[in-house]
Amino acid sequence: VTEEHNYMYFSGHRLPYSRPPCSSYSRPSAVVLPRDGEPIVIVHLFHHADAARTSPARDVRAYKEFNKGAAVLIRDALRERGIRTGRVGTELGYEQRLGLPFDEFVWLQKEMSGVEFADASDVLWRLRMVKSEAEAACIREACHITSRAYAALFSQFKEGMTEREASAILAIAMMQEGADQPGLLDVTSGPGRYNRTSDAATRRAVQRGEMLWLDAGAVFNAYWADFSRAGVVGGPNAEQLAMQRVVND
Repeated sequence: VTEEHNYMYFSGHRLPYSRPPCSSYSRPSAVVLPRDGEPIVIVHLFHHADAARTSPARDVRAYKEFNKGAAVLIRDALRERGIRTGRVGTELGYEQRLGLPFDEFVWLQKEMSGVEFADASDVLWRLRMVKSEAEAACIREACHITSRAYAALFSQFKEGMTEREASAILAIAMMQEGADQPGLLDVTSGPGRYNRTSDAATRRAVQRGEMLWLDAGAVFNAYWADFSRAGVVGGPNAEQLAMQRVVND
């Protein structure tokens, strides 16, 4: 596995950022998961000390080279385990992405010409969809953090403040409440703009009587929350309350 969220899931090593560009684009990480035997964790030297400290895997290897460094170690790990023929599953299917640059994956296929690299998306989703109690606790805490951050935002937001100010207050509140980092932060406001249901905050000032709508979520221990909240500056009118009842129903 090479996609950074799959990597964190199977290695137990949380990368310093759960988004590019720091992690996967310039410094790919991987886990080789043999059917029998111990996993092999592969990281750039930049991440090696932290990976060796936090991952339960006992075999953590580092590369220095940016060009094909991870691919070379993946090849070597497969060969060490006697894998020169047969099938190797990786992230080639539904809602999966390779963490390796495409040309490095092509190089790896040529180096391991006797191996079929197969789509493992069904296996990955079966493993990841069922959450352990520890995982559920992380998701629950991410939701609690997000709820408290929403409360902080709506207690501070005033007429004339901008969408970007709302986004900043929410992000700061998430961090103060214990998030690793803010995750999703979508903000919309004002008539004619509510179809922007997935967009970044703008410098538009929110006026009295307008609804401020947010879709956001904190990240806690690499697990995300994601749910929406809305409020009206000065309080909702009868029509806005009626629309909210429709949403709730």
